[in-house]
Amino acid sequence: MLNKSVLIAGMALSLAATASQGTEYQFIDLTPPGAAAAQVWDVNNRGQVVGSVSSAGGGSFVWQAGSFTTIAAPSGAVGYTAFSISETGVVVGSYHDTLVTDPGTGQQVPGPTKGWVRDGGVDTIITVPGASFVQPRGISPDGRYVAGY
Repeated sequence: MLNKSVLIAGMALSLAATASQGTEYQFIDLTPPGAAAAQVWDVNNRGQVVGSVSSAGGGSFVWQAGSFTTIAAPSGAVGYTAFSISETGVVVGSYHDTLVTDPGTGQQVPGPTKGWVRDGGVDTIITVPGASFVQPRGISPDGRYVAGY
């Protein structure tokens, strides 16, 4: 468990709410080496932090005790983000496997977004009939239930 730490990479506001209590904090920069920027999305009680990097196509990582591990993209993904990690290390996120042309700008933009669950290196794809944007944002501590759509 992370005690008296403030995880920096999208969570700076959490300090303001607790700093007045007189607790000392250790700041931890969770930007992986070589990344321009990162966002922290979730932390579990084992001290594992899941986040994403800002780069072409995106990318995600797990940080634990000073070490970064890259989370591989789901098969065929051209962009992906991991959003949550359970106590058992199951990760959920979203990805897209196509780029489409925006008719208004002519720019390439992500196609339909699908969800995914990675458990023990095996990906399960989550789609919702009729939905073009599926984004699992949370997972139960035991890794059995996924939240978000």
